Amino acid sequence: MTGQRYISILAFLVLTTSLVAQPITIEVQTVRERALTGSMRSLSRDQGLSMIVDPNRTQAEVLTPDLVRIAFGHTSEPPRMNLPSTDAERHTVVLVNGDRLTGRPQSFANERIGFRMAGVGELVLPLDRVAFWMTPAAVSSNLSVSDARLLLGSPLGRGDDALLLANRDLATGVLTAIDWDGFALETDDGERRFAHDRVLAAGVVNDPPTPSAGLVAALALHDGSVLHVGDWRLDLDADQPTLSVRLVSGENLRLNVAGIEELEIAGGRWWWLDEQTPYDVEHVPPGQLDWPHRTREDVLGDSLQTAGRMFDRGLGVHSRSVLTYRINGEYDAFTTYLGMDDSGGPLSNVDIAIVVDGQRVFEQANISCGKLYGPVTVPLTGASQLSLVVGFGKHGGVQDRFNWLDAALIRSRR
Repeated sequence: MTGQRYISILAFLVLTTSLVAQPITIEVQTVRERALTGSMRSLSRDQGLSMIVDPNRTQAEVLTPDLVRIAFGHTSEPPRMNLPSTDAERHTVVLVNGDRLTGRPQSFANERIGFRMAGVGELVLPLDRVAFWMTPAAVSSNLSVSDARLLLGSPLGRGDDALLLANRDLATGVLTAIDWDGFALETDDGERRFAHDRVLAAGVVNDPPTPSAGLVAALALHDGSVLHVGDWRLDLDADQPTLSVRLVSGENLRLNVAGIEELEIAGGRWWWLDEQTPYDVEHVPPGQLDWPHRTREDVLGDSLQTAGRMFDRGLGVHSRSVLTYRINGEYDAFTTYLGMDDSGGPLSNVDIAIVVDGQRVFEQANISCGKLYGPVTVPLTGASQLSLVVGFGKHGGVQDRFNWLDAALIRSRR
């Protein structure tokens, strides 16, 4: 009898333990801390983030305006994305508000497309919200989204909607329908029909929406999708925590947290410098070459990489370069990593300075390839102007491909 009672108690403990949700492990960047690791206790747009911070297991509360991004880690593999099950079924759609959807169409009716995404469900997409569509034919041709958009050209440049065909020709006109038969394009010669397997991608000219005011979050999912949401709240469930969100387009969704890779806040105190426009730009090229600065890529147009570390955000420049921003007393600080891009060679060498209202507040000489500096943070309280200076070093402008990495302005509290 005692043995049976022991077995029953043990079974009860095993059962109740299995019903307790695994902690949601996260790495958090705030306006003050580059990396806090621990587990999430609660999350919402209105209340911010509550977490237990490793290794001391202290509790931290972060207001939403002070959040930069949250990377979600998981104790198990992310859920299998069973829709679509193969590349032959995967479509990628970019909307005019920047949402990127990965999935497959389910229905077509009256210029409205039912689009099913793994872990999300079905969204209804009006055709006038679509900016870009990439078909499974592009995936099987190893054509990336960025390459397809480059081949389609700028909507402003071409003026019309465009289809990138399997033979890499362009067909232009007005896209009037996407349905089971393919793409319908109204041209000067009348309507033309293109089957899905003849089209790699479509670029559509639609007016962008009015930017959302206030705090917005960009959710990156494990399947490559990105959703912009105007409201969010964590719902802790015994076996499947979910994030309830409202898209900026108005739809309400419940997302499995295990399918979320990252949440990034916009409209708070952290303002990425690569999203700001300098009011004055000075480039003194070496020789007769012209090297304008680039955003979110190095000066050659490749990924930002310094000392073997990749960065998604930042600016790529070539010596000599001066970028000047009006800040009008609205920011508390500027922060950045910096260093020579790994594409630079053994002769690369620059002297750099951060200048606030004409005063050099940070300088570093003899920067060469192979070393990452920072993060460097300088105060801006009350300042009107910020300049980032990259000067010629020991060898003039030879191989001087320099990066300002994860560069951001930290807005004053309102």
